Amino acid sequence: MSDKLPQRIDPFRAAEQGRELRGRVPIGQMPRLLAATVSAADDGIEVGFRFVRDEAQRPFVELDCRAILTLRCERCLGRVDFTLELRQRLALVGASPGLDEMDEDTLSVDEDGLFLRDLLEDEILLGLPLIPRHTALTECDQENIAWLARSEFDETPTPKRAANPFDVLRTLKD
Repeated sequence: MSDKLPQRIDPFRAAEQGRELRGRVPIGQMPRLLAATVSAADDGIEVGFRFVRDEAQRPFVELDCRAILTLRCERCLGRVDFTLELRQRLALVGASPGLDEMDEDTLSVDEDGLFLRDLLEDEILLGLPLIPRHTALTECDQENIAWLARSEFDETPTPKRAANPFDVLRTLKD
């Protein structure tokens, strides 16, 4: 086990050796995740990678991570803390075999190896809620909720009576 994660690894050799890596990755090193969160001040994301082989000698990477991320609540536009606990098991395949043949979630690896930070960022982004929000309306910023209630966008417009195109002809008749 290592506290410092390598940038890139050969996952097939790591699975052969049964390697396990643990460490912390700062959110600031993951630009797409940084854009999806409200603040960058954090302790980082605690992460673990385990490279194993199953009974059929197929290589897998097991990823687990834990973090508390601050997201923007889409209901009140305030901050909401989201506890992310992610466990994922991905089958490692080279670029040649068909991915449709496997039952497991697969990860295609080319000759450059596996970039651990990119894999972590991808899996975290997939684990984020589609619409982040507080679990209850009472947890939302009440000032913002009141503003939204007064907003002109929440009012239903009154339908205007459509003008009759024949009104012009009536004026000619008189």
